[in-house]
Amino acid sequence: MQHNGRRESIRFPPFELMLRSEELLKGKTAVKLPPQPFKVLVLLASRAGQLVTREEIQSEIWGDDTFVDFDKALNFCIRQIREALDDNAQSPRYIETLPRRGYRFIAEIDDTDYAQTDQTAAQKPEKSIPSFRWRAAVLVFALVLPLVIYIAWNRFASPSIQPAKIMLVVLPFENLDSDSGEDYFSDGLTEEMITQLGRLRPARLGVIARTTALTYKKTGKDIRQIGRELGVSYVLEGSVRREADRVRITAQLIQVEDQTHLWAETYERSERDMLQLQSEVAARVARSLALELLPPLGHTSTRASDPEAFDAYLKGRFLITKDTLPDLERSLPYFRQAIERDPDFAPAYVAFVEARVLLTVWKNSPADEALAEAKDYAQKAVELDPGFGEAYSALGAVNFWLEWNWKEAEANIKRALDLNPSNPNTHILYANFLLSRGQREAAAKEIRQAIELDPVSLLTNGLSAYFYLRARMYDEAIAQGKRMLELEPKSPAAHDCLFTAFKHKGMYEEAKKILRSQMTLFGAKRQVVEDIDKRDGKEFLDYIARRDLERMKKALADGERIPALSCASVYINLGEKDRAIEWLEKSFAAREPFLIFLATHPRYDSLQSDPRFAALAHRVETGR
Repeated sequence: MQHNGRRESIRFPPFELMLRSEELLKGKTAVKLPPQPFKVLVLLASRAGQLVTREEIQSEIWGDDTFVDFDKALNFCIRQIREALDDNAQSPRYIETLPRRGYRFIAEIDDTDYAQTDQTAAQKPEKSIPSFRWRAAVLVFALVLPLVIYIAWNRFASPSIQPAKIMLVVLPFENLDSDSGEDYFSDGLTEEMITQLGRLRPARLGVIARTTALTYKKTGKDIRQIGRELGVSYVLEGSVRREADRVRITAQLIQVEDQTHLWAETYERSERDMLQLQSEVAARVARSLALELLPPLGHTSTRASDPEAFDAYLKGRFLITKDTLPDLERSLPYFRQAIERDPDFAPAYVAFVEARVLLTVWKNSPADEALAEAKDYAQKAVELDPGFGEAYSALGAVNFWLEWNWKEAEANIKRALDLNPSNPNTHILYANFLLSRGQREAAAKEIRQAIELDPVSLLTNGLSAYFYLRARMYDEAIAQGKRMLELEPKSPAAHDCLFTAFKHKGMYEEAKKILRSQMTLFGAKRQVVEDIDKRDGKEFLDYIARRDLERMKKALADGERIPALSCASVYINLGEKDRAIEWLEKSFAAREPFLIFLATHPRYDSLQSDPRFAALAHRVETGR
């Protein structure tokens, strides 16, 4: 579309790039796309059908301001563009990747000149000439109406046409104490600040998740580079120092585009007032960003009345961020201590439930071992603080993973997302719920949202990879698994995900290669690796299945607890249906969490025609 010889938009139905306002529209609805990816998309679309090299993109968009991680920043921009356009790297409709060279925009551009069309229409003979007064009235109406619409839109915020979100990242607060053992306190404050800001105005303010934020701890990257990598417009950074029972916090809010300091303040308070102080800082950020119609900040129940309770809570949260089973187990006593010292401290109940549910799910342990206590604590958190989104998320996790109460699970998860849509874990939880209900596309949308909020978290990327496996989206699972290896080359979960995805796609040589890599990394005996090397295709998988059976039998004989679902999987891989269903029945009796996906997981495809399997799937569906 052109006006006065200047192009105002680039159309490639159903999308349109509005060049003046820097908006991406789908029909009449604005699609979220940060400024940097928008510029990259405009460059590609304006040269549709042509190769645009990475060097040209760097020169056009970044100019002389080069930096070491340009490739990472560009890759992140392309991912954001693809998510906005709902495009797929493997079978693109809009952006084609030319490996090691650049990108090509392959969609058809609509070059209809609407200004010319209007001009032609204007040349038609007029049937009547309106009076001057009538024309003046029309002009006034044309001038006033947009203003009225703008005011109404900002005042009442129609849910179907929302302004683009402001994106912000809270960088890890620097620990100024000489004791590195106090890092749990500064990291805990960072996480709590993320939670506070995520609750401010969910529809207008998006906050990058804590696991991604913590990866920038002591990296030395400047604000502009961080803004590019994460697609954020604002950065909150600060430091903390503890002296006796006093805490001194310095915080500053920075606009990424020009690195302007919107404000910088120093606070000094008693440890007893820490959560109240966090609410004050969050409110200061809100005022600086000019957010309107904010809900009340904070609730009395979210503030620890006992400094030692708050300290124990932060120590537990610090352990949860490590994302290992031993650290999860070590976190529980700290949360119990926080609850004992302050029975009205809702975040401690929520954290305990999160850790308890994660332990049960990761181990695939019997649900009854955790259900009663976890549900009681989650309900207590909701009672203490009805405005705390994470409390509803914790209760929804209990409903879903442990109780198999689908109706209550969905209601609580949705409530959690309404209160704080910036929590990636809640999006992942909802994705798994939707997938278990057979709603794959809606579930995938939630996963993409989680990755956007927490792009460099190994845990978020790992949970997303396993989601794609369960959703039979193997190409996406492979891409996610490779992304995990970029983040952590020795990740067992990444190797396992890639092996499973390659196996389901029939890519046996790739599956063997990734398994061999994993075995070499973790010190497998040379003879075992050689045994795998000399087998191909189906023979290789049969060999792995027989080896797994031997290991399983030995572990059971030694009294080791193995989830019944894992035993069933071994027999499925061997083609022994009767034994597989026998162990699936045992899994149902124990209500192991991952049995939730019995009807949808590709692992069980070979059993679908068995009436016993269909009956069991129905019992899982009804929860009885």
